[in-house]
Amino acid sequence: MPMSADCRKGDAALRRGAWAEAREAFAAELSSGETPEALEGLGLASWWLDLAGDVFDSRERAYRLFVDRNDRSSAARVASRIIATKCLPSLDQLRAKSVCAPPNTYTGAGFVIARSY
Repeated sequence: MPMSADCRKGDAALRRGAWAEAREAFAAELSSGETPEALEGLGLASWWLDLAGDVFDSRERAYRLFVDRNDRSSAARVASRIIATKCLPSLDQLRAKSVCAPPNTYTGAGFVIARSY
């Protein structure tokens, strides 16, 4: 599916780290109708801006729309971001000792991955 001008603008802003500009571009796209691409982009920009409510809402809606479109790889990508954001403690949380890492864990890439064996 071809990407709209607002989504292209939002993606370009994300690549530059212009989070507020990206959020505005994706919101402009969404004003003319929901697309999973715009919702996913809005979720990512909102994550960088620390707008938790918007992150979860937009990612969950994007996931549902990707599933409805039968775009499994995009749905899986968004689902993994939802899980990572909601369920896995960040490395910063571990460093602050607000979450204790149990034995046999890997704390790379900013997330804790427990090994079970």
